[in-house]
Amino acid sequence: MAIPQSPDFQLPGEPMFGPSNPEQLRLTARAVSGGAVRSNTLLPLGGSEIIDNPVPGDLKGLSGWNKQELQAQLQKEYPVDVAAVARYLYSPEGVAFLNDGIGEGSYVPYSSQANGVQAVRAAIIADAADGSLSGYGMMAKLPTDQRLQGPMQNCVASLQGEQATSLLSWYASTPACVHQRTLQAEASTVRMETSAPAGAVRGLW
Repeated sequence: MAIPQSPDFQLPGEPMFGPSNPEQLRLTARAVSGGAVRSNTLLPLGGSEIIDNPVPGDLKGLSGWNKQELQAQLQKEYPVDVAAVARYLYSPEGVAFLNDGIGEGSYVPYSSQANGVQAVRAAIIADAADGSLSGYGMMAKLPTDQRLQGPMQNCVASLQGEQATSLLSWYASTPACVHQRTLQAEASTVRMETSAPAGAVRGLW
């Protein structure tokens, strides 16, 4: 089954594609290449053969993972505390983590082409609200349609090639990295609080 296209795309002689209901998922990626735009929700995995443009027809083929590997990684849920996740993602370290991941303008809201960090941060925190975080959950919580126009940077340093730079691989790895880095940030805060010297005790006379 072809993935729904963006509401502003129309094939010659074909009716306009558009959302069938207001609950339809946001478009996870409108991939941009050579001036052509291809829309893809990335849910479920796969691509569309309807549009013939410079952007490859199946984004999972550019992920560096096979379908089974992607499916397992994207649906895996990590237990998180939403308050801790928000504290980390709003900290300088968390903002740097998000900036490193989405690159310089590589993955931004489609219309504004700005505020990429804010968009992905909102999706992560919204998905974490129920106490778990997953790649699929992040996709579903995007506040806007997104524009993909450059490489991502995976948070797993050992990955190479497409696994290190593809959008799907970023969604597959980011929940685990957020889970781990949030725990580390919280543990560091606790250590700082417990190691801080106690204030001088003043006498009552």
